[in-house]
Amino acid sequence: MSTEIELAQRALSGGAGVRSHSLRMAWQTHGYEVDLVGANSERLVLATVKSFFGSRGVVADHVMGVSGYTSWYALLNQFDIRDGVVTEACARFGYAPEQTEMRLYVGKVAGGTNEARIRAWASTQEIGGGPIQVIGATEVVSKVREVARSKQYRDHPVLATLKVLDAAGALN
Repeated sequence: MSTEIELAQRALSGGAGVRSHSLRMAWQTHGYEVDLVGANSERLVLATVKSFFGSRGVVADHVMGVSGYTSWYALLNQFDIRDGVVTEACARFGYAPEQTEMRLYVGKVAGGTNEARIRAWASTQEIGGGPIQVIGATEVVSKVREVARSKQYRDHPVLATLKVLDAAGALN
């Protein structure tokens, strides 16, 4: 599924007009942004990306909606929002909810038990056709390097850059 996401680099923004309760017990309509959208004939992938390389990293309590910056992860931790986004994306792209997968791409995770807690929590969160998939930076780099090693030509700047760096011996 990673190769179809590499071509879908535009965000699905505002594409999900999700109604949720406001603090005043009124309804508001929000457009929540999906950072990456990927699809093939069998599956629709909706992904949120949090790099956080220049900071402490992604914190489990924030992702899980327990405390702190929980709104940064509303797409994952607020049931009405995530279900609304899946429903709207399925309608827009012509997929059934059970064909939909939600992913969290994480660049840097805060230390300690944060990564294990995020992965454990995500594995219990059923969205669309299964649990939230958590994909770390090392997994992304590994997959991109695998695709770059292929002899098949792809006109993609990241793959071309990796091929040049590899040919120059800079990736050893």
